[in-house]
Amino acid sequence: MKKLYLHICFVMLTISVASAQFYTGGNVSVNFDNIFYIDAAPLLGYKYKRLDLGVSPVFSYQAVQPPVYAYGGRVHTQFTIIKDVFLQVGFEMNNYEIVADGVKRREWQISAPVGGGYRYKISEKTMAHGTILYDPLLPSSSPQKNPIIRGGIIHSF
Repeated sequence: MKKLYLHICFVMLTISVASAQFYTGGNVSVNFDNIFYIDAAPLLGYKYKRLDLGVSPVFSYQAVQPPVYAYGGRVHTQFTIIKDVFLQVGFEMNNYEIVADGVKRREWQISAPVGGGYRYKISEKTMAHGTILYDPLLPSSSPQKNPIIRGGIIHSF
C-alpha cells in the first residue's frame, strides 16, 4: 500500500511539473513625476495553469542631485483572468539612499503594488507584458509614484 501511495504521488508530481513552466526575463519601470526615476528587475518565474509566481532583484536610479541609487527585491503573483489579461499582487522591499539636512542614510521601504496587465505573444515562447499598478503602502519619501507602470519581456523554457 505504501508503494502504491508513493507511486501515485510521484505520478501526480510529474504531471504537475510537466504542465508547468519556468520563465525568465525582466521588467523596467519608468516615472517622470517632475524627477526621472527608472528601475530594472531581472525576473525568474514559474507558471502553473493560470497562476504565475515570480521573484526579482531590483536596481533603481533617481535623477536628483546627488543621484539616488536603490536596490532590493520583489515577489509577485499573477492570475490570468482571461487570455493574456491578468491581475497582479506583489510585495517589495527596497533600500533607498535618503539625503536629509545634508546627511545621507539608507532606509528600507516596503511596498505592496496591486493591479493588472496584459501579455502579448511575440514568438512561440517569448512574450511582452505591461502592467499598471497602484501601491497603497507607497511612502511619500519613495521615488516611485502611483500609478506604477512596468513593462518587460519574458521567455519560457
